[in-house]
Amino acid sequence: MQRSFAQSLARDRAGVDADAAHEGFAFGQRDSLVEFGHHSLRVVGLSSVIDRSCVAPLAALTFALIVACAPTSSAPPTQAAAPTQASTAAVATPRSGPRTNITVINTAPTGAFGAFWTAIEAGYFADEGLDVEITKIASTSRAIAAMLAGEAQFSPLDGQTVIEADSKGADIRLFLSLTNHLVFSVMASDDVPNPQALKGKKLGITRAGSSTDTAARQALQIFKLQPDTDVALIPLDSAPNILLGMAAHQVDAGVLSPPTISRARNQGFHELINLARDGPEFPSVAFGSTRDYAAAHPDVMLSFARAYSRGVARFKMDRDLSVKAYQKYLEIDDQSILQDTWDEFREQLSMPPVVTPAGLQNAIAAAADSVSEARGSMPDKYVDGTWVQQLERAGFFKNLP
Repeated sequence: MQRSFAQSLARDRAGVDADAAHEGFAFGQRDSLVEFGHHSLRVVGLSSVIDRSCVAPLAALTFALIVACAPTSSAPPTQAAAPTQASTAAVATPRSGPRTNITVINTAPTGAFGAFWTAIEAGYFADEGLDVEITKIASTSRAIAAMLAGEAQFSPLDGQTVIEADSKGADIRLFLSLTNHLVFSVMASDDVPNPQALKGKKLGITRAGSSTDTAARQALQIFKLQPDTDVALIPLDSAPNILLGMAAHQVDAGVLSPPTISRARNQGFHELINLARDGPEFPSVAFGSTRDYAAAHPDVMLSFARAYSRGVARFKMDRDLSVKAYQKYLEIDDQSILQDTWDEFREQLSMPPVVTPAGLQNAIAAAADSVSEARGSMPDKYVDGTWVQQLERAGFFKNLP
């Protein structure tokens, strides 16, 4: 697989204003060229205008400097200690004490964040004394750079990009799974009636190194087709642009996720493969943080895990609240699209939110194609399961509704 963290980051350190930049996202988006409706949100600490011809060298240099200057530790990852009877109740109970401000990156308007948004709307993070600020940064690799720079504490991340970054010294850890499958479909026009008809055609993705790129390559592997040789991967910057490109016959098919899949179906496109159903286990989206932050703030890590897990349980059982959360954060009013998105992610969101070793092993194999340092590495290098393990041992998940 011809992708690397440097390639992913090459487009990335140029920060964006959400109402102006119209950058490509790694997941499904609104069918609009103006993302996030009328809200103008500045990406903290990242410049908003950079000549794109300068982005690649600047990005590589920026990441190298951040990694070089970041505090390092040779200590092994923290392991969850078996809770005593006295501590069990404390693990399962919202924390008390002073309130804590945390910044959580939103990498894209995707249905995968449904449980997180539901947890916010239900007040679960507030119950934990966590005041959440959401900042929008349009890719996993850019989000990693922001966390390494201390501009944010948490972000949903693409597992393969984390492996590539950590192999270069980033020291990011995944700690909560959102989905352990690639929740993407390859949607096509009538000119591509079956997967083999993709040979010699153009397949739209957001950008090289994105989750749509990962999903495209996984799908082509299943189809026994070679990317770039049998099928051209065409970067179109955003999911709305992929759908527009399909409608304009600029590409013959596209990699999309909910809610954009519903829009594609409404426009007459059909599904060649649903990777969530027919693809391999893969850490498509997982919350991550730096190992240094996790080690310094174990109470915040546990509180985040507890609040998010309550959000997953509520999301799966409370359609009305979840759909309202989708409507608010996706800024979509079409109830059929919102319902389809909820139906899809109700099945796909992980509970308990464990990043599976099998999925991570698949991501390591994919990353090793372009990052030799990843070859032979073990899943526990990239995951800290401490917080989920503590909740499991305290019986927290069994007591969720």
